[in-house]
Amino acid sequence: MQLAFSGVGSVLDIRTLDATSKGGTREPMHSWYPLIEGYSPGFVRAILNHFAPSSRRILDPFSGTGTTALEALRMGKEAFYCEVNPVLQFLTEAKTLALTMDNQVRRRVSKALRELSGNYRALILSAKKDRELESSYVSTFGDSHYYSEEVFRKVLRARSVIDDLYCTDPVLADFLTLATLASLIPASLLKRAGDLRFRRSEELPKIQSLESCVCGKLVKIASDLLQLQNTISTKPLLICEDARKLGSIRPLNIDAVVTSPPYVNGTNYIRNTKVELWFLRCLHSSDDLKRFRTKSVTVGINDVQKSKTYMSVTSPELKEVLRELERRAYDKRIPLLVESYFADIEKIFDGVTANMSQGGLLAVDIGDSIFAGVHVPTDRILLQLLKEKGYSPETQLVLRKRQSRDGSPLKQILLVLRKTASPAACRSSLPISWKEKWANFKHTLPHQGQPFAKRNWGHPLHSLCSYQGKMKPALAHFLVRIFVPPGGSMLDPFSGVGTIPFEAALQGT
Repeated sequence: MQLAFSGVGSVLDIRTLDATSKGGTREPMHSWYPLIEGYSPGFVRAILNHFAPSSRRILDPFSGTGTTALEALRMGKEAFYCEVNPVLQFLTEAKTLALTMDNQVRRRVSKALRELSGNYRALILSAKKDRELESSYVSTFGDSHYYSEEVFRKVLRARSVIDDLYCTDPVLADFLTLATLASLIPASLLKRAGDLRFRRSEELPKIQSLESCVCGKLVKIASDLLQLQNTISTKPLLICEDARKLGSIRPLNIDAVVTSPPYVNGTNYIRNTKVELWFLRCLHSSDDLKRFRTKSVTVGINDVQKSKTYMSVTSPELKEVLRELERRAYDKRIPLLVESYFADIEKIFDGVTANMSQGGLLAVDIGDSIFAGVHVPTDRILLQLLKEKGYSPETQLVLRKRQSRDGSPLKQILLVLRKTASPAACRSSLPISWKEKWANFKHTLPHQGQPFAKRNWGHPLHSLCSYQGKMKPALAHFLVRIFVPPGGSMLDPFSGVGTIPFEAALQGT
């Protein structure tokens, strides 16, 4: 199925598969380490060619396998990216290595990879186990068994084979590391199907031989190197790992952003690569997993932290979603998950906006979610958030229809926006939230200033009846202004002589 949109300059033509990881399977490098959440190089090309053909500086704050950054480089542009996960950082660096080689070096490396594939089984048999890696497995995963004993010994030997090769041929060792990373789950008792989980009994026969899987990946990399047509002279720049820190760097004057934020769907993206992180020596204890989760966008139940500062919710639609989740969710952390997700997303796009040139393109591939039967319209909430930051919508395109675990319909949407105003200019026209009003009240204490501090301030009827402990009318005046929206309703269960309800009535409540 193809999706077409006529607009600026030409027709945007995107195949449905292009918006998924399956869309680029025939392109070199794309299947070295498949990531189910990824999109294809063709997806990036189509968006940039149609909406930002003259763009020079491209950013992806959720880089994943590096598709946006690397495709931008191949199109002759500068590329910047953010990525917390070291596994995905390594994959991007390995792909960059392949693209920066000239054809003569590619032919040499391709030949060496095929020879390595032929010798790999013998190398595994003769290698010693990496004892340090074995120890870190226990301190990180405890008594969890992700491999049979025989395969686990081979994995430890595979680490030693790579380490030895780094001493003689670092380029070859990088590609062997990549091939091994891509083989760790297929050779394990685990399966990556959305989340990483143990295989069911009927799935155990599908476990692949570690040696066969690594050798197959080596041959695939060797073949893809020969298919690469161009050589890039620059590399993508990892400007920061945690995209929430984008606002702290010197402005980059970005012309276009093509990205896909993680969906708020309960998937723990760090946990899904924990075995590969361990193999890369990024995990030495279970605390290291928590450290990586802290640096990541909150998308799963276990990512919710009580100590985290959540956003001041201004979106009416998000407020309604949170109210429904608080009422219906089977886990009290779910409303906090959704609120924290949008807090992280808002902070990241604040940083993106600070680095975006006026008129810059923002293309966001995003999907909605459902929890406890409550629909979370991520695309609509995000669209409103981006409007408040000075972006004007250019188009919205349904990329594909999805389905939740309970069968409810979901969708994947491409939001295309253009930066047209400063966030401050947009915020000045928006209503101020009660949290902002309350914070300002606590700071300024306006009821203590003139004329409100006068004993007889306010409507004469406030003085009709007085008694000990009565609230000052000026304080009631400001509390109503802060907490009761225009035309809203209020209740005072300890009304006394009615100071607060009377003041509310005076203000039209």
